[in-house]
Amino acid sequence: MMTNEQFEESAVPHSWFLVADNLHAQAVTIRNKAGTSIMTHYSNGEELWQIDASSRASFLIAGFAIENALKGLLVYNNPDWIKNGKLDKNLKKHSLSELSGKVNDTGLVDLSFFNDTLEALEDGLMSWARYPCGLNKGDTAPEKPMTELLWTEYCDAMSTLGATYKRLLADYWEGNHAFHGKYKIEGNWLGHID
Repeated sequence: MMTNEQFEESAVPHSWFLVADNLHAQAVTIRNKAGTSIMTHYSNGEELWQIDASSRASFLIAGFAIENALKGLLVYNNPDWIKNGKLDKNLKKHSLSELSGKVNDTGLVDLSFFNDTLEALEDGLMSWARYPCGLNKGDTAPEKPMTELLWTEYCDAMSTLGATYKRLLADYWEGNHAFHGKYKIEGNWLGHID
């Protein structure tokens, strides 16, 4: 059985950063396949709309990447949110708007410029990107494409988060139990290039 200390070690900000970076890399891979397959939706034999087949997956993975990046910054600022062998209720939410608002409140980084981007990704995550429908008819919205503009704004947001992680994790961070440390981050991570 995992101890509280082992749990904390797996939930430190650096771990959230690594998962966010991995998910971002997967979103980039999916996005690079854009245009290779188009889905056409019909109803009663009439064409309703077309969308790139990679769009849903890039929405979903990009949204999860941002969610992990935001939660890692919240853990950085609130180490007690990973104490006693469980995640705090604040880390169990999936609203990108709410999470980014909490991150903005920490003063670690200002993400308000990306509010529209986060809302667009959240719309997909809460409705059509995760499942074929929302949790109910009120949450169900039509699928939207991952446009070039939205993709660029997402990449800019990830780059901003990457630069923030590089700055913050270079300083000593101490958790609630035995875990502590600092990290030197080099290369290309979360879309940010040194």
